Amino acid sequence: MGLGVPSLPAGSTGFVSWPAWAGVVLGAVVFAPLGARLAHALHFVMLKRGFALMLALVGAKMAFF
Repeated sequence: MGLGVPSLPAGSTGFVSWPAWAGVVLGAVVFAPLGARLAHALHFVMLKRGFALMLALVGAKMAFF
C-alpha cells in the first residue's frame, strides 16, 4: 500500500497521489463530453483510423522507450 514509504511526493497517501488523481478526474469531467460529441460527429472510418494511429503510437513508444 505504500504507507510509511519515505520517498513519496507530498500530498500522497501511500502510492496514491491525490493531486494527480484530482487532475485526472478534472480532465475526465471536462473532456469526456467533448470526446463523446467528437465521436458522434466523426465518420466511423475516421474514428477507427484515429484510434488505430493512437494504438500504433502507444505500441511504438512501449516497444522502443
